[in-house]
Amino acid sequence: MKHIKDAVAKNPLTPDEKDEMMTTMIQNHKVSHRQAYAEIGIPRSSYYYQHKPKDDAELIELLQQLVDRHPSIGFWQCYYRIRRKGFDCNHKKLYRVYTDLKLNIRRRYKKRLPARIKQSLHQPSAINEVWSVDYMSDALWDGRKFRLLNIVDDYNREVLHIETDTSRLYLYNQVNRRKMRM
Repeated sequence: MKHIKDAVAKNPLTPDEKDEMMTTMIQNHKVSHRQAYAEIGIPRSSYYYQHKPKDDAELIELLQQLVDRHPSIGFWQCYYRIRRKGFDCNHKKLYRVYTDLKLNIRRRYKKRLPARIKQSLHQPSAINEVWSVDYMSDALWDGRKFRLLNIVDDYNREVLHIETDTSRLYLYNQVNRRKMRM
């Protein structure tokens, strides 16, 4: 009964503490394994459990070869390629090894554009039916910008008018006209 008092008084919290309690009950109080495990509330199978170290050397080698050959492929492509080679493994195990090796790559998402309704362009059937207006901008060798207004007939692609102007050129002309008047 003293072994039960020790077990109740200490109230072990972690598995390691429970294991220590088991060994003290078995060695000091000469209690059987079955009784000790029943008193603490641990299944007897845990006494016989042998930890098997994870042997991931083959997976690590396969992943390293794949990533060296194809650095931009992600986890799922690695998984499918390894499966095609005949190596039978669970995707969860492979993902654990993949993340342990820090092979995660940043995902690039495609920009989703809204679906556009395709419409055919209007084809004019006569001259002067449809005109196009376009603004263009350019710069001179000294850095001054000038702008062009182009008016084009869409039927025969004839340029109807080109208007060229710069704001500085316009001001310069206005100042020169005033000087001439004086």
